[in-house]
Amino acid sequence: MNTKPCRVGASVVSMASVVGTLSGISAGGPPLVVMQVSAPGANDPRDNIVGVVTPWVSTNSAAAEYAYGAQNPASYNGTHVQLVGNRSHLFFVDCALPDGLSMFVVHDRTNSGSGGRAKTFVRVVPTSPNVRIAVRDDPSDPTPCTYQDSDWLRWFVHNWEPNNTDGFVISGLYGTWSDVVLAFVQPNVNCSLNTTSDPIVGLDEWYAYSADGTGPIRLALAQTQRVVVRPMTACEGIAWPSRVRVPCEGAAVFTASTTDDAATAYRWQRETAPGSGQFVDLADGSTAAWDGGAAGVGAVVSGSSTGVVRIAADVANGKRIGAAHARGYRCVVTEPCGTISTSVARVLECLADYNDDCEVDDFDYFDFLNAFLANSSAADFNGDTSVDDFDYFDFLNAFNAGC
Repeated sequence: MNTKPCRVGASVVSMASVVGTLSGISAGGPPLVVMQVSAPGANDPRDNIVGVVTPWVSTNSAAAEYAYGAQNPASYNGTHVQLVGNRSHLFFVDCALPDGLSMFVVHDRTNSGSGGRAKTFVRVVPTSPNVRIAVRDDPSDPTPCTYQDSDWLRWFVHNWEPNNTDGFVISGLYGTWSDVVLAFVQPNVNCSLNTTSDPIVGLDEWYAYSADGTGPIRLALAQTQRVVVRPMTACEGIAWPSRVRVPCEGAAVFTASTTDDAATAYRWQRETAPGSGQFVDLADGSTAAWDGGAAGVGAVVSGSSTGVVRIAADVANGKRIGAAHARGYRCVVTEPCGTISTSVARVLECLADYNDDCEVDDFDYFDFLNAFLANSSAADFNGDTSVDDFDYFDFLNAFNAGC
């Protein structure tokens, strides 16, 4: 049996935790909002929603779901996620109490032949007496160290042999928690780890998975580029991803998610002008009526009355995404809570495509560099009427971010 949680503000209060530890009752939880800061060391997760995930539901313990060593030794043997070699996998399972909602992190897969090394940091905000490490893969790895703080905080050191996985499970995510923060980290002197350079080895990508079959959601794999996960609040609506840079011949795709999955109607809207904060309904078909009609600029909208909208360059007519499409979009959803508007998602111009050829490559870099060295006004990348080092570094950041 799995009970429906009562949702209060940003917290999740499970009815299962109230009635006690009856066999098979799990803590439950709402859909979870996944955010990631825009760059290593940044502090803007609320501005960068990358998706919404739904936990799997199980009457088993977290240890049983991880199934460490059950078939393949020293490894994850669970069934919820099809593991991929050289990938770190993030997902949640609503397990039987006392585990309740649990976060699973699994590095790599069995029989991948690579092995690896990674250090991760987990913080639960605020601390809760329910939170604990339910599974360590492998138990012989260094004991996770605790940094003295008002929140629940641990650092993990993982070294895994070829053909094995590594990872952990954090359980007890019910009660009054508001955020789980997860990051790949440099060594931390406060926990007596070595202080030499220690890059991620054996992983080249990071994904978050959802039980509803959407995604998976790709996360940036970079040290200190934190991921933050929080429960959705009552009657909340999210449009995600919250920011998309679209190449000129590409498309932006936004999804509307609400706390309750019983929505009866969707209506996507657009800002009347970029940054206006005023919205009107979006219609399927050409954007010619509102994109300004600049030569070669045009897009096609589809799915404006569904949970997923697509704004794509009108390549069939030789047109591309332009500055007029770089604005805010949201969805008005009718559901049991009533009519709610989602958060605003934004299409951003692909600034890294400096020469406007619909590709981000070395030609963009050298074309900008030539303009910059010539002190051309075309190199005023940040638009402050002056060509200086700030333009160079702003362009370099955009170029490295890509589209």
